[in-house]
Amino acid sequence: MNNYISRKYQISHQNKGYCNKYPLLKETQKIIDRAKSEGFALPPDNTIAGMNVLIREKIKNGIWNKLDDFFQYSYNSNPSFKNNTDFTVENWVTVDCSVVNIPTIAPDGSSIASKLIASENQSGHYLWNLNNPNTVFQGDTFTYSIYAKAAELSKFQLQVRSSTYPSASFNLSTGSYNLTENSSVNNSSAKIKYVGDGWYKCSITHTYTDAPQGNMLLRVYNLDEVGNKEYIGNNSDGIYIWGLQFDFGSEAKPFIPDLKNFSRINWKKPESDLATIHGGCIYTAQGWEGNGIDGYLKLNNPKQPNSKYTLHDACLGAVQYKTSTVHSNSVAKRLCSAFHNDTMTILEGGPTSTRHRINSTSNMGTGLDTGGLGFKYLKDTAALERLAINKSIVSTSSTQNDAPDSDGSIATHFTAKLYDYYTNLGISCYMQGAALTNNQTQIFRTLYNNYLGKLNLPQIA
Repeated sequence: MNNYISRKYQISHQNKGYCNKYPLLKETQKIIDRAKSEGFALPPDNTIAGMNVLIREKIKNGIWNKLDDFFQYSYNSNPSFKNNTDFTVENWVTVDCSVVNIPTIAPDGSSIASKLIASENQSGHYLWNLNNPNTVFQGDTFTYSIYAKAAELSKFQLQVRSSTYPSASFNLSTGSYNLTENSSVNNSSAKIKYVGDGWYKCSITHTYTDAPQGNMLLRVYNLDEVGNKEYIGNNSDGIYIWGLQFDFGSEAKPFIPDLKNFSRINWKKPESDLATIHGGCIYTAQGWEGNGIDGYLKLNNPKQPNSKYTLHDACLGAVQYKTSTVHSNSVAKRLCSAFHNDTMTILEGGPTSTRHRINSTSNMGTGLDTGGLGFKYLKDTAALERLAINKSIVSTSSTQNDAPDSDGSIATHFTAKLYDYYTNLGISCYMQGAALTNNQTQIFRTLYNNYLGKLNLPQIA
């Protein structure tokens, strides 16, 4: 077991109200290990503890072992910047520098951080949030913070792009900083704090006094060893950076990572293919949602010959946190490829010959209601009969045709897409496998609401 995660887990139990007599489960550890192997940012320690409790209780109540797949999307990941631990992606802009991801232990214990490298031009070398400005109003005090670690270079500067350009230069060898002269007299301050393993959390605070409203930008400059901002680099030397955040107020708050990549892991099969993001699929604090145009999440969960999902013992389920306002066609309002309803759509199977399905036709009858938010569940437990559960309401439908495919053929599910139709609904989790009893579905709702409550999210299941 990873000692770093185990230590954080035990601390979170003591501080967050979890009982610390329960060790980190191997099921939870496998999820964390997969994330670390991919270089994904890890959830905060209290969330890891919450994951552990949710899995433990699902095992205890016979739910976990019935599932083939469980994709969990809700982590209360609502950072001030998207991709705030990976500066190689397109929403970050570089000028006379490059950013590469390097295998190194990040402040959260994950395995990758970015390296800011100066080019060979005689100029300033910086990264900034040009495409991700932060809106502020006159009189607002705000703080930018970032984690930094010396590599070949050990000095860098944070510069706020307001009218006075307040700046703070940090020395990662001595753990010190200097404010530029105009910064100290223009409502600005800075801080540096050592957080372990060579990493410092560095911040600059500023009070905005310009126009009534402005879009704030931050530049992260490499400095040479003398402290010059404009110099000739060598395309290799730089510093490590990780975890850029914007907070209102005079203090940097605890870091909130963007966990969209972590949410792509299948909890039941952490070693399997990750879910893939397509088009304008949107990640929020509560989970994934489509954009109604081209966004969807491909779950990459092929049906295996030994699947628990079999004829007359099969389920598809999800927790929905947002209803769709986009209905380009009624076919785009189904719970799955074989569940017809005029109120909701989230999941879709693959080609007709290889799809996962509860019923072999799309028409499940008109009496099934899966509208609104919360837990939605469809199961096959008998020939020519399907059950739909909307929170606690159970509906039965007689069908004309049988069968989920049970031949082990490859199939894939999608979130927010059905054929060529898209919705903008949002879901917090998705499951597939053998059918749960009606009582187990209600136990799951209670467990999942407890998990959401620990994350300060609406308990909607």
